[in-house]
Amino acid sequence: WEEFRAACDIVFQKRDEQKREFKDVVGKSVAEARRLLAELEALHTLDESAFSEARKQFSDLQRDFRQALDSRVKKERQELLNQFNDSVRKIDARFKRLPDRKVLQLRNNLAQRAEYCARLESQLLACSDDAAIANVLSQLDPAEWEALPLSGNSAYDSAIESRFNTLRTATTLNAINSLADDCTDEARNLCVSLEIRANVNSPSGDQALRLQIQLSQLQSGFGKGLHSNEDNLKFARDMELRFLCLGPIEASMRENLAQRVTNAVNRIG
Repeated sequence: WEEFRAACDIVFQKRDEQKREFKDVVGKSVAEARRLLAELEALHTLDESAFSEARKQFSDLQRDFRQALDSRVKKERQELLNQFNDSVRKIDARFKRLPDRKVLQLRNNLAQRAEYCARLESQLLACSDDAAIANVLSQLDPAEWEALPLSGNSAYDSAIESRFNTLRTATTLNAINSLADDCTDEARNLCVSLEIRANVNSPSGDQALRLQIQLSQLQSGFGKGLHSNEDNLKFARDMELRFLCLGPIEASMRENLAQRVTNAVNRIG
C-alpha cells in the first residue's frame, strides 16, 4: 500500500507540474498576444506621415501575433483573434486611403515653412516689450524664408506666406498678442468643425462653440445629407493643412490643438 501511494504521489505530482507548466505557457501566450494587439492599435493612432512609413512594422506585428498565440490557448483564443482581425482590417483600410506621394510632398514642404514660422513666433511671443520685438524682427533673413520649398498649391502657399508677412509687420507687443488671440480662435473653430465631422467629442471648454457651429450648419443646410468617406477624408486633409498655415499660436496651445486635429483626422482616416 505504501509503495502504491508513493507511486500515486509521483503521478499526481507530475500531473500538477504539467498543469502549472500549461497554465504558465498559456498565460504568457495570452499576455504577449494582448501586448501585440495594443501595438497594433497604437499603430493606427500614428499621424499620416508616420503611418505611411509603418508598413514593415505592421507586417512584423502580424507575424509576431500569429507566432505568439499558442495552439493550446482555448478560452481566450476567439476573442484575441477577433480583436486581431478587426485591427488588421482597420489598418489595411487606412493604408489604402493614404494620400499619394504628391500630396505627402505638398504637406512636407508646407510643414517646413510652418515650422519656420513657429520658431519665429516663439521668439516674438516670448518678448516683453516692443524693443525686444524690433530686435527679433531685425535679425530676420528674407532669403532664408525664400529658400524654403513651396508646396505647389497656390491656396496653401498664399496662406503660409500671409502668416509670415503678418509676423514681419507686427512690430508691437499688442499686435503680436492680438494676432495670437485671433489665430487661436480660428484654430479652435477649425478643430471643432473637424471634430464634428469626425464624430469626436470636443473638450468641455469648447462645447458652447460646438453648439454654435452645429446650429450654424443646420441653418445653412450644411450636412443635411450624409457625407461619403471620400468627402470626409478630403475635408480632414484640407483642415489639417489649413491648421499648418495658422499662427501665431502659443506653443502649448498649438500642441494641444494639433493633437486634436490629429485625433480627428485619424478617426476619419
